[in-house]
Amino acid sequence: MKKQFLRSVAAVLAALTAAASAAFVSFAEDSLPVPDFASPKCCTQEQFSRLNELARTHELSTTEDGLFTYRIDRDPHLCSVILEYHGEGGDIVIPDCTGCVRISQTVIDFSGREDITSVTHAGFPVFAYFNDKFQNCVNLESFTVCAGATDELLKCYYPDGLPEALGNGKKFRQRFVLAPNKFEGCTSLKTVSLPYVYGNPEYPEYTTAYIGTECFKGCTALSEISLTGYMAVAEDAFLDCTALEKVVFNEYVQSIGDHALGYIKDADGNYQRCEGLTIYGAAGTIAETYAAENDIPFVAVVPEISGDINTDGMLDVSDAVLLARLCAEDSTVRISANGLMLADVNSDGNITAEDVITVLKRIAKLA
Repeated sequence: MKKQFLRSVAAVLAALTAAASAAFVSFAEDSLPVPDFASPKCCTQEQFSRLNELARTHELSTTEDGLFTYRIDRDPHLCSVILEYHGEGGDIVIPDCTGCVRISQTVIDFSGREDITSVTHAGFPVFAYFNDKFQNCVNLESFTVCAGATDELLKCYYPDGLPEALGNGKKFRQRFVLAPNKFEGCTSLKTVSLPYVYGNPEYPEYTTAYIGTECFKGCTALSEISLTGYMAVAEDAFLDCTALEKVVFNEYVQSIGDHALGYIKDADGNYQRCEGLTIYGAAGTIAETYAAENDIPFVAVVPEISGDINTDGMLDVSDAVLLARLCAEDSTVRISANGLMLADVNSDGNITAEDVITVLKRIAKLA
């Protein structure tokens, strides 16, 4: 009965606001565990020897489901690189492991495929290069990179269960690279969900995620994106994104390149300011500096607010929607690690309907 009530609450709240924004991690934990992926512990010695031989010869293999071709590498630990996709279009899920080895890089060329509607990376530990090409995939609507690692991957390296320090596997230090021109010409791309990038303030150059040059060039349907954590954005990264209205950073943004946000190029190749964009971020950061230097409106937001489930720096009805769906055990809702931390509004150690009520009261200025 309680779940049904919460589902009803979520439905009513959703009707009062736009569809809830995708949740992103936006909290600062400078000291996070780095899992040991030196070798898979679910392998026999014979299997491990075979994996090392494949890494030496670069012989190609195919996943059990036949969907992906990959090779085994060492970097310096065993890992795999996804090379090709052999499945149908529609909603594509790229795993975080092949057999018993983690994936560290994807280099699939999807360019020009009109049958792809969404792509999800199931997760990744520590670091990954996403060098896939999606140029002119005109029906691609969403791209998601999940935080942490899947249970399937973790069981390969921790068959007896995760060490206590690693918690539930969703708080690994992570960083990633999105390749240049990755989504150029994806005119239907509306939703991009990226995980928070955990970093070490003493060595930011080694803990920064990177969005490459012209990565989202010409994504004319993209209106909002959150780039939180130790994030660097290359020059021209969002060139010709004419519908982009809101970009959210937090206080750990590392760099924003020339013309990265808020620009188009005219027929003569000259940069022109594109109106309608507002940058949200912490005051005094590179985000504010970029906005000021390029005459883009800037809104200073507080990074962490109890109840700010979608971690956009504001407490509103969209947060109540996500929280109600979470309490109703809606399997489709995506809440980030920090969103979960901020969801325990009354600080009783549990996330329940009481937290939903408290959020609603705060929105209504009753608490």
